[in-house]
Amino acid sequence: MGSWFRSEEMTYVSLIVEEDAAPSFIREVGSLGCIQFSDLNPDLTPFQRPYVSYIKRCDEIERKIRYLHSEVKLLNIPVAEAGKVEDFLETNTQQTGLPFIESLEASLGVYESHLIELNSFGTKLSQEYIRKVEYHNLLKKSIKFAAAHLPSIVTPNRRVIDDESGVVLSPMNDETFPDMLPLVDSSNEMVFSTIGGTISTADRDRFYRAVFRATRGNCMIRFSSLGDRAKDARGNHIDKVCFIMFFKSAAMEVKLKRICDAFAANRYDVSAIHNADVMRHLSQQNQREMKDTKTILDANIIARFKIGTEVAVHLETWLWSIRREKSIYHTMNLLKNDVAAGHFLHGRGWVLTAQLPRVTSILKRTKGSKSSSASALIEPVKDPWPTSPTHFTTNKYTWAFQEFVNTYGIPRYREANPALFTAATFPFFFGVMYGDIGHGSILSMAALYLILTESKARSRGMDEMLAGLYSARYMLFAMGLMAVYAGFIYNDYFALGLNLLGSRYEFTEHVEGAKATYQGTYGDSATVYPFGVDPAWKLSGNELLFYNSMKMKMSVILGIFHMTFGILLRGLNCWYFQSTLDLVCEFIPMLLFALSLFGYMVVMIFVKWSIDWNHRMALGTCAYSIQGELGACELSTATFCYNAAGKTCTAQSPLSEVCTLGYGGTSGGCQPPNLITTLINMALTPVILQEGSGPAPTAGRTVRVHCTGFGKNRDLTQKFWSTKDKNEPFSFVIGQGKVIKGWDEGVMTMITCTPDYAYGPGGFPAWGIMPNSTLMFEIEVLDV
Repeated sequence: MGSWFRSEEMTYVSLIVEEDAAPSFIREVGSLGCIQFSDLNPDLTPFQRPYVSYIKRCDEIERKIRYLHSEVKLLNIPVAEAGKVEDFLETNTQQTGLPFIESLEASLGVYESHLIELNSFGTKLSQEYIRKVEYHNLLKKSIKFAAAHLPSIVTPNRRVIDDESGVVLSPMNDETFPDMLPLVDSSNEMVFSTIGGTISTADRDRFYRAVFRATRGNCMIRFSSLGDRAKDARGNHIDKVCFIMFFKSAAMEVKLKRICDAFAANRYDVSAIHNADVMRHLSQQNQREMKDTKTILDANIIARFKIGTEVAVHLETWLWSIRREKSIYHTMNLLKNDVAAGHFLHGRGWVLTAQLPRVTSILKRTKGSKSSSASALIEPVKDPWPTSPTHFTTNKYTWAFQEFVNTYGIPRYREANPALFTAATFPFFFGVMYGDIGHGSILSMAALYLILTESKARSRGMDEMLAGLYSARYMLFAMGLMAVYAGFIYNDYFALGLNLLGSRYEFTEHVEGAKATYQGTYGDSATVYPFGVDPAWKLSGNELLFYNSMKMKMSVILGIFHMTFGILLRGLNCWYFQSTLDLVCEFIPMLLFALSLFGYMVVMIFVKWSIDWNHRMALGTCAYSIQGELGACELSTATFCYNAAGKTCTAQSPLSEVCTLGYGGTSGGCQPPNLITTLINMALTPVILQEGSGPAPTAGRTVRVHCTGFGKNRDLTQKFWSTKDKNEPFSFVIGQGKVIKGWDEGVMTMITCTPDYAYGPGGFPAWGIMPNSTLMFEIEVLDV
């Protein structure tokens, strides 16, 4: 926990290591993840660095591995997993160094050349096999067509033959002359030129239209699908149709061949279609060649499969090994060869202080081949250096929260880490915002599934998005649990209340507007619902108002506490780093500002919650008897009654006099004075136009005024009424409710009245005052 609250302590060191031993040293300390080297060659470009040739060599090897991986994947051969990274770093210590790179480079070169040769030969064989299959189907269709249709090509009245396989366009017949005899008899039948081939099914209609337009209909063309049995060497269906065209013109033949080439059609020899024996011989010969090609293709695939099976066992291990070697040479490019003896490298970097003895031990036991007398050296550097890097030790649970915090900003070296507290506060605040038993349970179960299937998912392999989801599995699980907890607090299960512990209200169910009666005494903790919100609130008419108010105030309190805690962490950092300037000029002003504004608001929320509002509202009523009994006196039957302090009051008594606390508002009861002031300031904005010399108007006195009102059609510049138009002043008694509230509380001023101080939702259509309109009045008091 301590190492996560503040980052690990770092020591800046300088080391000297023999060049031959540097790869071994970097490999071992790199597996510990406890060192970060500084670049001692900042003036050199990447191509000027001493080990760039080794990096290029590793890149080429990695390219070959990726090529082999793509071929193995194409053959559907499973790639063996290399296991966990930690196990790989511990067990694969022999697959490293320059000899390993040379051996791997030679082996991969052989595998790659063999596969390239086999793929090239296999591609040619596959294309040849497809052409054989197409030719085979074309010959079968041609023989069948010749046997069924060829003798009747020149038969009269057969100009159009329409069936499911094609259209015949014959220039030999004319329906205008039905009695026309053939140009030649059956013993000397006219022979047509032919072109046969295959074309994509999607291009069939366009191909037919192009042929028709090019030959002006003087061509017979037949189409037929290759059939379901026409498959390539991999068993995929060949989605093509075969065609055969009959024509009688050398110029037409040139056009048709160009059209075939334009549509990428494969043309085949069917010129012997009039000779059934020759066609059968061609079919048999093509079938033998097709079988021979398939046999060679199968052998080719077997050879590729054998190589793929052989390399699939080592592919991932090779990839990890070569990437490790490449990172070693990248690190060696940061070192500098500036030691007197030319075969030593000098480097500097940050090392975890706790791991410094182990790094020293690794450095001392690494030896090179050129010199055994000189020993390696590592020592801390006293020179000033920029801020140390930040390093936190995380696990499967804390990693997601640390990454979440890092997206907003990585903490400085030895600064208090917000991720420690985020691991608890973020799931909790998620539950506060989205508290629901049902949805929280779904999220928890989904996250639990991710936790239980994590090892299997890694063995199957995951893409970037799925890997990110699995990495946040513990965070999601905590968020789901907090949502369930908050859902019990809110008593919310898919927006339904659960009466698990028995409601403390009694009401008639399934009756609209039924009144709920609280079964207990106000303030008695024994009659409060044991945990969370009473389910009766889910059925109340003011459910939304209650829940919104509760959640809003609770969110404000939690948010301000969270913000204040962050400021305290800021002060803790100032104290830790001994930064008096930041403590005085940043922390203290931030804390004072937050507490004076937001802290005061939190205090007022708790004060409001602690008030017995039934008693507070009773203090503002004139309904007490002389004995101080509430409700024993009613102004509807009596001339006067008493307030809570025993003073007489009437219906005309202002609320501020009735309230024993000395203040009151317009809505009844003893309201807090700051609320009343706020409401009045919002409702009235008085502007004195001209100071008068007479007595000031007070409640109960009759005043005679001139008044002009503005706000017609919600436009405060348009006048809707004025007593000055007819020079007829208006008289009313102040504070008796005879006029709108704005007039009772503002005279001899320019006042702006909000709708609740004016005509409210009803408006005054006769004067053009829209509902809920804000009005402005200019009132001139003539006499009191």
